[in-house]
Amino acid sequence: MPGKFIICSAIILKLLSLKYIEKETYLKRIFTYTILLFFLAALFSDCSTEKNTRASRAYNNLTSRYNIYFNGKESLKAGIIKIDKNVEDDFTSLLPVYKESYTSAGSAARADMNNAILKASKLVQIHSITKKPKRQRIRSRHYQEFASREEFNNWIDDSYLLIGQAYFYQHNFASASENFSYILRKFPDEKTKYDAMVWLIRSYCELDRFPEATEIVKAMQSDRGFPRKLEKELARATADLYMKQKDYPEAIKYLDISLKKPLSGKIKARLQYILAQLYQETGETTKATEAFSAVRKYNPSYKMAFNARINAAGLFSGQGDPVKLKKELQKMLRDEKNLEFLDQIYFALANLYFKEMRKIWSFSIRYILLLPIYISRKETGNRLLKISESLFLPVRTTISSVHFHP
Repeated sequence: MPGKFIICSAIILKLLSLKYIEKETYLKRIFTYTILLFFLAALFSDCSTEKNTRASRAYNNLTSRYNIYFNGKESLKAGIIKIDKNVEDDFTSLLPVYKESYTSAGSAARADMNNAILKASKLVQIHSITKKPKRQRIRSRHYQEFASREEFNNWIDDSYLLIGQAYFYQHNFASASENFSYILRKFPDEKTKYDAMVWLIRSYCELDRFPEATEIVKAMQSDRGFPRKLEKELARATADLYMKQKDYPEAIKYLDISLKKPLSGKIKARLQYILAQLYQETGETTKATEAFSAVRKYNPSYKMAFNARINAAGLFSGQGDPVKLKKELQKMLRDEKNLEFLDQIYFALANLYFKEMRKIWSFSIRYILLLPIYISRKETGNRLLKISESLFLPVRTTISSVHFHP
């Protein structure tokens, strides 16, 4: 309050320092500004956090939301964008459900997250209202419920959530889980408790505290008050929980659920890619091929789309359309953007041809083994020679048609 009073005084003194020609006008302005100064002083005094009035609650809520909390939230958003931009996915292994799970993500946006923590902590420090409101003569049920609250600024719980999220993105999962747990203890009737529970699941997963994370998942699934808008986040967090425990069938189940929720195309492309990888891990090759092929409909990044195509070709099992796959791979060979990936494309093509030939060989060998039963040894030898030439000629032709880049 003293700081605000000083600011008001400085503004008024600045106004008084202006040059006025008429003395009468000057004196009138002194009088007006003096009255204004006392009015502002009274107003700010009434808006102090030491008082719990409608004016103080309105002022502190307004200042919290559109000043400090807004700036802290913007810092968090800026940090998330930096993590997404600077942290590269490793397509040679299983992708994590969340990109921020990579070790390098913890330091990718440390300054932005520190600023978010600073802003939210400042909000709690200077705008928290814990003083009880003035006792009313007639205490209605609504008044009693309101007066029983421990906090009267509506943005304090949001600030603790913001602090926890910022710590999470810094990979300070212990501090993050402390803030989310604090919300569950101190604000059990606020809607932010559900957000805190989802983030607590994620924090426990990163700390390998899987039994505790599982308990929260079960509690949320049985809670009829759980908001529908958070179902997509709960499904993703649950998929992450099972993936980290290598329970891939359950992870697949919740990835399927997530893909049916209203998520952005970027997130869905990632989940679809992971789903394909898990089908591959569990030996469901046909489903994996289909899932990799489905990644492109979500408009993924170039690298993700490229790896999805390569994996779909590499998993070809003889079923489907090999001609279409070959055309796609040959088209990729002609694209200059793929110069650094030529080895992968050639390997996928070779694997595709090999699997096609293996299917032919398996049928041929079956009939070759029956030949000695019906014809002479000499005739058998001649026919085996012709069959081998017919089998290996396509291979020789394919190899000779490949143009290797220097």
